[in-house]
This record gives sequence, structure tokens and C-alpha cells, in this order.
Amino acid sequence: MKRPLPEPGFLLTRLVASLLAAACTAVSFTARGQGKIALPQIFNYNSEQYKGGLQNWDVDQDSRGIMYFGNNEGLLTFDGRYWNIHALPNATVVRSVAIDKNDRIYVGGQDELGYFKPDPRGILRYHSLVPLVPEQDRKFADIWNIVVMEDEIFFRSNTRIFQFKDSTIRVDKAPTQWQFLGKVAGSVYAQDQDQGIMQYENGFWKPLANHPVLSITVVSDLLPYNTDTLLVATLKNGLFYLTGKELIPKRTTLDEFFRNNRIYSGLPVNEDWFVFGTTSAGVVIMDRSGQLMQHYLYGEGLQKNNIRKVFIDRSKNLWLALDDGVDFVAVNSAVKYIQPDKNNPISSYAFQVHEGNLYIGTSNGLYTSPIDSTTPRRVSVLIE
Repeated sequence: MKRPLPEPGFLLTRLVASLLAAACTAVSFTARGQGKIALPQIFNYNSEQYKGGLQNWDVDQDSRGIMYFGNNEGLLTFDGRYWNIHALPNATVVRSVAIDKNDRIYVGGQDELGYFKPDPRGILRYHSLVPLVPEQDRKFADIWNIVVMEDEIFFRSNTRIFQFKDSTIRVDKAPTQWQFLGKVAGSVYAQDQDQGIMQYENGFWKPLANHPVLSITVVSDLLPYNTDTLLVATLKNGLFYLTGKELIPKRTTLDEFFRNNRIYSGLPVNEDWFVFGTTSAGVVIMDRSGQLMQHYLYGEGLQKNNIRKVFIDRSKNLWLALDDGVDFVAVNSAVKYIQPDKNNPISSYAFQVHEGNLYIGTSNGLYTSPIDSTTPRRVSVLIE
């Protein structure tokens, strides 16, 4: 039996309560660049807890704070306490999730697209849009991306983009193959295998930018960067600037890292930081200059290194849809943890900052780490 959707505001309250309960003693001090050695609280949820499939593909959040995940067994929901799974009519995997301003939860599966909406009792009910699709276009395999643009919804498969508006669906067949669909700053973009990055304007897909690299890699995300530039994340070839119709490589300290560990998805964390989920090396947070700010890995809190989707919630914290499970990373919490020996949890009894170094006295000896002096921030050291 499905539980009714809960009252607003409780998800953040419960997560904050869990964070506070985890801390024994907190001592604050001012340091610089401490984010590289201090980790936020990370919560892990596995398939045994949420009673769904292993793989999670997409993430979104509604206006009340309820979390939604595209899962191998359907739409997975989390209200801060209870997990529920909602299967599609054909019982296929949900690859994509997007929520509109009215809290309609649009989903895409295999030869299935539609939306969930609460009934008067708060129980989610599914409404298929497939009957609106022309019969000859109903075999479209997976829906990989969904974009909500005001009163129009875009669904991407490899061969077609479906546009739902005013109870009708229009079908745009790919010039070659649709490889990406996304929204940035009020505009919708797609990538075609041969024509490169395209922009949707006045009912048409117009070629915007092509580059030799786009013939050998896929755009994994488009991110806002400044008023006339977008940041383009590619699966195999790192980051690029999109300025006008020109694609320019962005040089960072993570160039080799991104070549070896493909980028699945990316998002802005705040005005200066960007987060990227990779296929084999967890999550990295990078600043505008291309410097590594934080790296989260299996063995340092994450359940897996294969991150299929990153999502920043309303509280500016991070959710990860994993190849096996779901993780929550409290990146916006003032509480951070320093573990002197990640492979051997030990008790810490004292700390001191001296001449650019942090010293921690533990039950297993004295540990030290240099503190980067480039970025000032406030840090809480938890002594347990």
C-alpha cells in the first residue's frame, strides 16, 4: 500500500536532525582551503533500504522537498523517512525525471512517457502520454532526458524528441541521432551526432555550434557560466566553453582526470563551484579557475564511484544517483569531518593550527596536513 505524500518541510528537518545527532563535540576555527581535507556528512541508501532496483538514473525534487529518482524498477520517492516505488504500466526502467511548476512528475521509460500526479488522497497516479504519440512513432526505446520549459515538455530518445504542449505531442526526428537534451538560462539545447549542438527557437532546431570533438564524444551536460558563455561537459573530452557559436577547450587541473574518468553529469553548486559525477572516480567539485576543491570517492563515504546523476536540492546539498544506490552529501552544511586515517577510524582528542598546518592528536598518534591559504572559510572540527 502506497503512503500519502507528507506535509511540506519535513524532509529538510529530518536530514538536519540526523546531521546534528551525528556530532558529539564541535569546535570551530577559521582556516583556509580546508574543504580539501574536511569532508561533509554523507548518508548512504542502498536497494535493501529503498526496496527498489540497484541502478538510479536521474533525480529531481518537488516544491515540498520530496525527492524523486529514476530507478530500474520505476519512480522511486523519498520523503525523508519513507521510500516508495511506483512502477510504469509496462514495468520498465525509469531513465529520466523532471518536475514542472505544478508538481507534475514527468518520467521517461522504455517505449513509455508520461507523468505522475497526486490524487485527492495524495497517492501518486500515473498518466501515460503514449496515446498522444503518432502510432508510427511509438517504438522509441528509452527516454534519456526530459526538459521542462514553461508549459512545454521535451522528451529525448536517440531517434526522436517529443514535445508535449496543450494536450498534443509533436515529434522531431533526429537528423542523425539525438545524443543530448538540456536546458540552460531559459533556452533548450540538443546534440545531434552530425550537426553538433543545436538550439530550439520558434518551433525549430537550429544548428548552433559544431566542433570536431563532437563527432567523437557526447555532451553530458550544459551549465551556465556567465552572461554570454555556457560550460559544456563532454563524456570523454573534458570541458569546453560555448561562446556564441564557438566551442573552446577549457583548461583545468583536472584535464587528465576527466579524460580517464568520463563525465556523466554536472551542475553549478554555487556561483563559484561546479560539481561533476564521473563513471569511475566518484564526484569532484571544481572552482571557476579549474582547481579541484573537493573529491568524494568510494572508501571516503560514497557507496560507488559510478555516478549517473548529480543533483543540488533546495537546501544546496548534493544528491547522487548511483549505479548501485543513492547518496546524500551535505555540502552546504557548516559541519565537516576530518578523518586522519580513513582506513582505520580512531578517536581524536586535540587539534591545533600552526604556521599553515593543521595538527590532530589521536589515539593512534599525531597527524598533520598543510592548509591551503587561497580560500578563507569557516570550519568545524568534530572530536568524537
